[in-house]
Amino acid sequence: MAATSEELFARDAHHYFQMDLTPPERVFLDRIGTRWGSIDMLDLGVGAGRTAYTFGAICRRYVGIDYVPRMIELSRSRVGESERCRFEIGDARDLSRFDDGEFDVVLFSFNGMDNISHDDRMRVLREVRRVLRAGGTFFFSSHSLNVFPFRLIWPEVSWRRPFKALRWHGGAARRWLRLRIGNRSVDAASVHARGWSLLVSDAHGYEMQIYHVTPAEQLRQLRHTGFACDAILDLRGRPLADAGASRDDWLHYLCHADAIGHPTTQ
Repeated sequence: MAATSEELFARDAHHYFQMDLTPPERVFLDRIGTRWGSIDMLDLGVGAGRTAYTFGAICRRYVGIDYVPRMIELSRSRVGESERCRFEIGDARDLSRFDDGEFDVVLFSFNGMDNISHDDRMRVLREVRRVLRAGGTFFFSSHSLNVFPFRLIWPEVSWRRPFKALRWHGGAARRWLRLRIGNRSVDAASVHARGWSLLVSDAHGYEMQIYHVTPAEQLRQLRHTGFACDAILDLRGRPLADAGASRDDWLHYLCHADAIGHPTTQ
């Protein structure tokens, strides 16, 4: 019987033990600047506390939630809780415990929104828009459909060490083959026309289907749920002038809640 996504995340929790922010997350940190001390923040899919290590220490109020109990246990033990910082078991698809406009900032890091279905993804976007104050900031990352069909990418290793080079090249070939086999029934033209697809990736031992979306479709989803996108960042944290041409595995979206926009029910 196939493992559930919750079981896979609990099994692989040790992979989430690093505490550093990524380059795009540091851009997000700088975006708020000196205002962090007055910010109420909701951190979705907080995992083992990587982002909480930074943001939990600087926000006026910080709430981190994750639907995997093991992740919340790790966050509490590694970061700790206080009157200003707390962790809760919860699901981003249902934020009914929070009031409308309760937060200034919502973060959903490390492609956390890509582990659910398309309909659930739209539900998450509507919920995030509801709990954000008008003009509030939403920052998240997502796998890009631009990388599909997956290419065979040879690693940059020196052939002066032939055994190491062969090992790395063999790993790249195996990864490409498993991705090709796992997604052999997916028609690239059809999914690109639609703008999104659930694809087998190398995450969690090729045991999960991960949501991939084109930048154009992601922007449409954001407009549909009451957001305006301020910038799309690559993996180095650089704003992209043409995100549609990017071949990064995933992209980061820096958005704000439209003051006059409201999420639709469709």
